[in-house]
Amino acid sequence: MISAQPSPIARQGLPHFLSYSTHTNTSPSPPSSVTSTSSSASDSPISSPSSSPRTLSPERHLGTILYRLCPNPPYTDNIVLGEWTSVNLKIVNEFIALPDTKDLATSLQLNTSECVLPLECSILQGLDISDDDGDGNDSSHGIDGAVSCIGMSSLLQIENRELQSRGWHALSSQSAGPGIYESGTGGLEFRVTFKNGGSTTSGRRTGRTTAKTATTATSSRDVFWIRIGSPRQGIVPLALGPYVFPSMVPRHRTWLQQRSRPRSQPSLSNEHFIKVVRPFDIPSPYSIVGPPRTLLLTEWHNHMPQGRVWDSAFVILEIFKNRVADGIHERSKPLFAGKRILDLSAGTGLIGLYLAGLAEAELRNSKSTSPTQRTSVVVTDLHDAMDLIRHNITNNSTVAPQVDISSQVLKWGGSLSGSKEMRGLDMVIASDVIYDVLAFESLLSTLEGLCTPKRTEIYLGYKRRQLSQGKEREFFNRIRCRFNVEETTHELGVKVYRLTRG
Repeated sequence: MISAQPSPIARQGLPHFLSYSTHTNTSPSPPSSVTSTSSSASDSPISSPSSSPRTLSPERHLGTILYRLCPNPPYTDNIVLGEWTSVNLKIVNEFIALPDTKDLATSLQLNTSECVLPLECSILQGLDISDDDGDGNDSSHGIDGAVSCIGMSSLLQIENRELQSRGWHALSSQSAGPGIYESGTGGLEFRVTFKNGGSTTSGRRTGRTTAKTATTATSSRDVFWIRIGSPRQGIVPLALGPYVFPSMVPRHRTWLQQRSRPRSQPSLSNEHFIKVVRPFDIPSPYSIVGPPRTLLLTEWHNHMPQGRVWDSAFVILEIFKNRVADGIHERSKPLFAGKRILDLSAGTGLIGLYLAGLAEAELRNSKSTSPTQRTSVVVTDLHDAMDLIRHNITNNSTVAPQVDISSQVLKWGGSLSGSKEMRGLDMVIASDVIYDVLAFESLLSTLEGLCTPKRTEIYLGYKRRQLSQGKEREFFNRIRCRFNVEETTHELGVKVYRLTRG
């Protein structure tokens, strides 16, 4: 058992979803015709510390649960400066299913005296850079926590309190504060006001901030987001917005709503189609002094599983985030900067975007160690996932400006010879792609085609769901016939495999 703790940077400046521990398993011996080698702990990121399944059943969900905060129902579009706004929330697992009430307190490790999972909120500030070319296509809402925003949003503060009216099933004789109750539902009320006692009218008192005086220092394109999360680990937060001044109404001309969609794609008004935005903090290259940059990822909670993030992705992010944070702290060799990276069957594009952000942090950390080769990330999936992937890439254009990020359609088993982006890769990340027995050979063929001997490292995140032990064993026996394999097990029942070819 290897037990590691985050560096001081990770502990103090990098909030994380999972506890940071792992152990390395000894893989079964491969067939005699295959030589298996394992990298040392110092060489392999998985030793320190997506295409998504098409048909999965919550009943087959195994291991510890990672809960996500979701709107319940979708939050109100309008907020008024200085007035309280109610937000109803629920927590769900990766299948977007509510937890079993009986197991909720145990899963969240609540004390017996607690009846609520506490929630808190904060303001994320950023400048809206959408539609700068005036073509009417509102394509992005840039936000970068590492860049100071001298606008109206920087003059704001937020406070929260418990919901003032709860359902009969959640009534309590004591005030529990903002949070999630035994039912798995709950929420909070928040109020946005100006700092230093400012008001929304034209005040005459010296030093008071007013809507009129504040707007003179900014443009109407100044926006902010509201982040809602929990101080406890194991809860994935969400972001509300973007809200724009001076009307305090969210921008509606977003790319998803303006771009024409195929008839087969569900409408935003469909009750089974819910848009959820999640904030992901990326390590600051300026130790614990600088704020983290924030990646804002859009999920589609509908019948398309590739529209949301599955558990293995969170584990992979934790592994690499802490590894990069340690490297920044110790000024070691960059892990991603100067590399060619491919996110295979990416789903939402989260892993590829996040690794691009980590590479950006490494590039900003030390000019003396900047690589000569340009860093590039290619995010791939089937055609029906491309709209969401490209939306997320565009909306996070400021997260990694020094990294080339692109998207490309890639079907398993297809020819890779015609694309230069698929050749000479340094790293391939594949999260939750092992789910279909009929696709085993196509997946293995693609992994083999992407892997340049003695150069490419493939990181494969896997959590057993509907596959039987026999079929799982069959796949990994076949993969050990083609690759050198190193395996580790992490929280949530997720295993991460490092594949190489000699």
